[in-house]
Amino acid sequence: MGKFRFLVDTPAALAAFREEYGIPADVHLELAEEETTPWGRLDQCPFTVLSIVEGGLRFPLNPLITEFLRRTGLAPTQVSTNTYRIINGVHELNNRLGTNLGLAEILKQYTMGHTDDSLAYYLKIRPGKEKIVTGTPDKDLHDDDFFWVSGNYETAEVPGCFPVSFAAIQALQANYQFPNVEAIRTVLRYSHRDCNDLLGYTPTYRYSAPRRSRVTDFLRALSPPPDPTLPDVPLIRLTDEQEMAKRNRIKNLLTATSAEIPSVVARSLAAGQSSAAVVALASPAAGNLPTGSAPSQTWRPQLKHRGKEIPANASVKGDKEHLLAFDLSKALLLPSDVVGSDHVPDTRLVKSAVKSMTRAIQKQHLVMERIHRLRQKASDTASQVESLQTELGQARSSLEAANSDNNRLLDQLEAAEKEKDVLRAELDELKKSRKKDCEDANNAGFNEAEENYKKQVFATQDIYFKAGWKAACQQLGQGPDTDVFSSPPAVFLPTYLIPYANDTFNALQAEAEEGLEEEGEADAEGEDQTEQEQAGQTGTGV
Repeated sequence: MGKFRFLVDTPAALAAFREEYGIPADVHLELAEEETTPWGRLDQCPFTVLSIVEGGLRFPLNPLITEFLRRTGLAPTQVSTNTYRIINGVHELNNRLGTNLGLAEILKQYTMGHTDDSLAYYLKIRPGKEKIVTGTPDKDLHDDDFFWVSGNYETAEVPGCFPVSFAAIQALQANYQFPNVEAIRTVLRYSHRDCNDLLGYTPTYRYSAPRRSRVTDFLRALSPPPDPTLPDVPLIRLTDEQEMAKRNRIKNLLTATSAEIPSVVARSLAAGQSSAAVVALASPAAGNLPTGSAPSQTWRPQLKHRGKEIPANASVKGDKEHLLAFDLSKALLLPSDVVGSDHVPDTRLVKSAVKSMTRAIQKQHLVMERIHRLRQKASDTASQVESLQTELGQARSSLEAANSDNNRLLDQLEAAEKEKDVLRAELDELKKSRKKDCEDANNAGFNEAEENYKKQVFATQDIYFKAGWKAACQQLGQGPDTDVFSSPPAVFLPTYLIPYANDTFNALQAEAEEGLEEEGEADAEGEDQTEQEQAGQTGTGV
């Protein structure tokens, strides 16, 4: 458990913590469990408890710490506590002094470093530079307790956990090459730059190791007012060693005797320069020149070859024109660059020239290599564009073929619909004609059956009547030898049996008609099923 976990491990303690450090209600804090890794949640961002207590971190995040996290691509838990002290301390100095220090000014005094496993990153002071925020312990202890933070805690997007390479750090420092030196001077002159006073906390430990490098930062020196008579000379960024060497040369120049100065002018004249040229020192020390020195004049190189003006058709391609190239190079001999080189040994000049040529060749090689890579990239891009255009053409052809097939299928569907309507009309006609034929056949069959039934009934009546007649005659004692028995009369129905006969006949007729109706319904159902099957086969065929 970390040393500050007791401040936030209960709801009451967390409420007091939020009130003490001014955390708004719309910023949600969730204390992570112990031994939890600070990644895996996309909707929440991890911040250590130590960065809030001793790092000066407040919510919503200030724009400077947000820009640092976005530019570096680091997760908040990958940033050391000292880095939070430095960046938030710079933010507090801006508020107090009205300055506008940013990442360019911070990276002017500090550089980025990381641990051996490249999981934690920190700002470390550059050799010879002065700390903007003082009082930061050299032993930067870390705390494993952190919050999962969500809600209105940011003014811009804060990244998640991503590995940062050394090349990415160099690219970050390369993007901030033009710091505001005057703003740095203003801040370095301010005496209350201790991180404890700026961020308002009491350190729980104090550790300080001796500085390994001597501070040689001259940014705290008072800057002289600019001289409007001097020409605009572009300043070249120098290393610390070059800066010290330049100051020594300036000191030697200012303390030189009057006898040494004509030799410098004579050297400039020997190089073909104007005798009216005045040395202009591109350094803050120029304000310390003796009173009464002549203002500088406009310098124009006098390009001559063998004492004559150089014609427009001159060329350095000839074998004997090396002197022309040498005379043309005199246009690069600015007086301020030539002054002070008399005391430089010849061997050092040769070594410097060789070094410059070597660096020029190296840079030319790098430029050619980059040009080759750019050309290769352009060629690859052109190949990709051509491939994409080919794929686009194939896609268009496929789309046209698909549209053609679709139109053909639509035409077939329309023709099938028309054919279906024609077949349905024919089917209706067949139904009507079949129904009529069935009715005619039923009527003819019924009439024929009725006639046959009548004949059968009459024959049956005659048989049964004669049988009944003969049985009645035997009962009356009239045997087969009598005329009454052998010659029965024609079939007749007595008057009292006519109602019974009519009822029986009507019942038989109703039963026959009911059977015909059931048979007709069965035929109709069979026809409907046949139509459905035909319709299904027609749809499948289309």
